[in-house]
Amino acid sequence: MGEPGSPKVVSQSWFIIRLPRSVTMHFSFTVSTCGWFYRFGVETLKLDDKFNEKAGVNAEEEEFPSFFYDEKLEPTGKQARHHYAEVSDLRQTWYAEQAAAGD
Repeated sequence: MGEPGSPKVVSQSWFIIRLPRSVTMHFSFTVSTCGWFYRFGVETLKLDDKFNEKAGVNAEEEEFPSFFYDEKLEPTGKQARHHYAEVSDLRQTWYAEQAAAGD
């Protein structure tokens, strides 16, 4: 996989990470390690929510400007589809489901 000390690509079904060889040698990607990344991600989202709340950021400020929804992005023609309120509600429901499941 290259010369000693070169980065190693570690792959799971949904992500790829480049790690230095020294880290790879001491870090095994097991189910529990993937669980750590999952918990880290959830905690990061929750901290972002808390920060925004304390900073006084409200739903109106989180919403994209209307042109994101009205104008198509060239060359793909894609445009924003999800509004902040929808995403926030889904995230809160997901948090509650994860807590109920013990995750």
